[in-house]
This record gives sequence, C-alpha cells and structure tokens, in this order.
Amino acid sequence: MECKSEDRFAQVIGLCENSAGGSIDNRGIAESLQAFLDQAAAALDRENTNAANNKLNAFIKFANAQAGKHIDAAAAQTLIDMAQYVIDGP
Repeated sequence: MECKSEDRFAQVIGLCENSAGGSIDNRGIAESLQAFLDQAAAALDRENTNAANNKLNAFIKFANAQAGKHIDAAAAQTLIDMAQYVIDGP
C-alpha cells in the first residue's frame, strides 16, 4: 500500500482507540475491533493487501452489526467510513 493508505489506516486505528473511551460500551467489542485492525496491520506488514482488505471488511461488518447496540451509531459509521476509505485506497 502507498503511504496515503498507511496514513488512512493509522487514522482508523486512532479512531477505534479513541472511540473505546466512550462510544463503545463493551470492552469485548472494543477488543474485537482492535483485533481486526491488528490482523489487518500484520497483513500489511507482510505486504498482503488482499488479506488486509479482508480483515478490514470483517471490521466493517462487525462495526455495522454493533452500531446502535454497543457502539454509538455515529461512531460506528465513522469507523466504517474510514475503514472503507483505506480499502478504496488512493
């Protein structure tokens, strides 16, 4: 991935970490979201863009499923939008 995609990925991680402070009401949900991002980051470290995109798609599905339940709907949408932005690339 190009530098811009890496910057976008870092923004998703930051949003997820910040959202856990108040917009996610269940620690297990926050940890699951972080695990998807950690797995995507590991795939990027191996230069396996397909695997990273698959993990980000799983992140999106999970965030969407929890939106309005354990994740504030607006925060979930922001996380989803940012992850999709990373997948879409430059």
